[in-house]
Amino acid sequence: FGQVEAILEGIIGKGLSLNWQGYLRIEAIDQELARKMVESGLSTLELSIGSGCQRVVDALKLGLRLADVLDKAKLIKRAGFKGRVVLNYSLNAPYETKETLKESIDFYHRMAEIFERDRVYPFIFFLGIQPHTELASLAIKQGILREDDNFLSLSPFMVRRLIYNPRPLDALIVKSFLKAKRMGEGNTGAKTLNEIERRLDARDRA
Repeated sequence: FGQVEAILEGIIGKGLSLNWQGYLRIEAIDQELARKMVESGLSTLELSIGSGCQRVVDALKLGLRLADVLDKAKLIKRAGFKGRVVLNYSLNAPYETKETLKESIDFYHRMAEIFERDRVYPFIFFLGIQPHTELASLAIKQGILREDDNFLSLSPFMVRRLIYNPRPLDALIVKSFLKAKRMGEGNTGAKTLNEIERRLDARDRA
């Protein structure tokens, strides 16, 4: 982080009025670096967590501990950060279940408690299946793809199959997203997670 700190110190030292977005591994930040980031104009902090469930994070081989993410989030908040936080989720990744979805939603709520709810923006993605990968092999085993499929095909039907969103959670996630979109603009990701949570709770009560 030597070069990063030098840049931040330069911005601060010259008194530049900047707003910048950071896409980073938050668990590597210490208190001093957090202070410099905030003081130099950090306005948006973007984090790719994949999932709010450690078991799914480990399966995705992201090499991060969610407990560390929460600890460093509190550290950045203490440094005075008042900007926007973007959480990148890959929902319905391998080994996703209703229980792991609930853990992901709970993680969003915990981040919202740290930074304030209107500052935390979940962005929801699905994994794209690439050839000769573990995910491709899994998709073939699950019957989503065939051995002879052409991954370079521009057919919309093939492109759709390369978006990893398997049953049985596919419908739950898509319907929740569509309902969130119908609610109007503004933090669609948070609305989607809240709708997934509502539907899961309704199933548990049924």
